[in-house]
Amino acid sequence: MSFKTRFRNWEQGQTLVECERNRSAFLRSAPLPQNDPALTRPVKVKVLKPTFCIKGKLVEADSVITMPHCDVVSLQAAGKVEIVKEL
Repeated sequence: MSFKTRFRNWEQGQTLVECERNRSAFLRSAPLPQNDPALTRPVKVKVLKPTFCIKGKLVEADSVITMPHCDVVSLQAAGKVEIVKEL
């Protein structure tokens, strides 16, 4: 392999290293995403269908429990709970 070829390969490698260094610096400088606190606010719900567990225990029908709003939305769409009161 000639000196020119080796030098060209070295330059390409240096360019790639510099591009990766700039990319990782940019990613480190970006702010971390934050979740909206409204997603985790507690909501009281009445269980309509006891087909899910909380902390490994099956919930009972017609019981009133408190859950985070992000979980309530999906269960409400499936018809398993209804919102009684938002705290």
